[in-house]
Amino acid sequence: LVMLGSLNYSKGADLLIRFAKDLDRNKFAIDFYGRSNDYKDLLVENGIVDHGAYKQDDLKNILKSSDLGFVLSVWEDNGPHF
Repeated sequence: LVMLGSLNYSKGADLLIRFAKDLDRNKFAIDFYGRSNDYKDLLVENGIVDHGAYKQDDLKNILKSSDLGFVLSVWEDNGPHF
């Protein structure tokens, strides 16, 4: 499972942390790519792998190695997602 972007409340950071707490670690892993901002320690504490910032050129490989992506925004997002 993967989430990309800049992590903050509006982008669903709290939802991601809550989800991770209940996730079966034997079956699933969560990877985060982007700016974790104030959530860096919470990601690690909840078993989410924080890969840090990524470059546009990395995106293809990140998505190829992922089975499911999270879009957890708690506000109307300002752009299309494909």
